[in-house]
Amino acid sequence: MADTIRSNFGDTPCSDCGAVGRVYLQHWGPLVPPGKAGYFDEVCFMARREDRDAGKPPRPHGQKPA
Repeated sequence: MADTIRSNFGDTPCSDCGAVGRVYLQHWGPLVPPGKAGYFDEVCFMARREDRDAGKPPRPHGQKPA
């Protein structure tokens, strides 16, 4: 996705679960609400992709995956 950066975001907490030290994705595209950007670890990012694939709208930040 052109709206995703992969990098080591070190001390940045995950926008969903709050975990620190595992975040390596910054995303500002279809997986987040319009006009928002988020930082995600693998588990939370994949949960957002699964939601999108199921036709669900993007979740607000701070909602941990089930």
